[in-house]
Amino acid sequence: MRKAINPRSHLNFTPAELNSAYHWLCQQRKHHPASADIGSFRCNGGKYQLPLLEVINQGHYRFSPLKRLRKANGQSIHLWCSEDALVMKLLAGRLARQFKLPKSCTHIKGHGGLKKAVCRVQQQLKHYQFVCKTDVKQFYEAIDHALLSEQIDQHISCRTTRYYLQQVIRRTVEYGGNYRDITQGIARGCPLAQPVSREAVKSKR
Repeated sequence: MRKAINPRSHLNFTPAELNSAYHWLCQQRKHHPASADIGSFRCNGGKYQLPLLEVINQGHYRFSPLKRLRKANGQSIHLWCSEDALVMKLLAGRLARQFKLPKSCTHIKGHGGLKKAVCRVQQQLKHYQFVCKTDVKQFYEAIDHALLSEQIDQHISCRTTRYYLQQVIRRTVEYGGNYRDITQGIARGCPLAQPVSREAVKSKR
């Protein structure tokens, strides 16, 4: 009898990678209110890290709909649950190593940050008459899902990684029991925004 073929390949994330992503998540959400899910996630995180890692590596993880929340200042945001953010951080670390983003992307950790970007602009001012500041927010919101999916299929060979990325891109937002599918753009605040937007830039060339 022939064995059923798993349509998705296994990943090989390690407990060390998961632990690193977990500490990043706790740091990122340390100022979230007591009612946020990061509190219960931290209390129970150590109990199911290894089972979660197995689910991720086998390609069976499913992302939940984002929650639409309203901040104290009235601003509305879309927030991934803590577990989803943890998985995205794992994937982002792997993709960053695979894509080897250039040093000119100063927003990437280890590339110099804002200080390096300002220094580079100052060095070039004498050669140019104008400085153009791009609208990053509008760029992220305008990304075409179909074109982005084509780029992902071309440049990422792992089926499981592609499966996870498609879930993040073609996401759903829940608010007051109503669900809305997002058909354009990517979420700027998630860990995968940087590597995924890099593929979106390729699709526009």
